[in-house]
Amino acid sequence: MEAEGPRARQLRREPRLSLSVLGDSWYSQVTLHCRAHTFTPDSEFEVLDALSIHYMGEPYPDHGIPSLTVTASIERWHTFGEI
Repeated sequence: MEAEGPRARQLRREPRLSLSVLGDSWYSQVTLHCRAHTFTPDSEFEVLDALSIHYMGEPYPDHGIPSLTVTASIERWHTFGEI
């Protein structure tokens, strides 16, 4: 995420976050409730480029905005539908 963007500022103030992953439909999902622990600058864009290469096949195209990697641990989770 953007190092000084609104998501990073909000997570520093309140380190709780949720992530929902959808299955084949909206009625099949898992939601993770997490707490952010570490905020690591990605000044060389190593993490951002690795993710982009994994999912898109090429490095992230815009290295103009400083990047931040946030590590979080899962506190609880729940599912809906068939996962």
